[in-house]
Amino acid sequence: MEKLQNYINGQLIPPTGNTYIDNYHPATGKVYSLIPDSDASDIPIAVDAAKAAFPSWSVTPAEKRMKIMMRVAEIVQRDLEAFAQAESKDNGKPVSLACCGYPACSKQLRIFCNSDYALCFRVACDGK
Repeated sequence: MEKLQNYINGQLIPPTGNTYIDNYHPATGKVYSLIPDSDASDIPIAVDAAKAAFPSWSVTPAEKRMKIMMRVAEIVQRDLEAFAQAESKDNGKPVSLACCGYPACSKQLRIFCNSDYALCFRVACDGK
């Protein structure tokens, strides 16, 4: 059975209490995975990781951040079927309906990336 982990600081780690919650398939009622039962003791680990990442991310040029987020959009588009299957299994939504949202997600990521990059470029050029 799959045991999900917390994704913190680029790593998959178990919850500090090492406790998990059963994840039930809505169509069958059977447990198909275990979800971390994270609690307050997990929060400082995630917050500290975010604080440590902020200095380098905050000075990352807009073009590089845009390329990273565009890569996320590409992965969402490429793995559309896998995302839809996972959503269907987790929420009971038919795969045909679960597929509908991911192309829009990919498109919105691209729009936001391009908008943010254009704004940063204009500010850099205009000095405003």
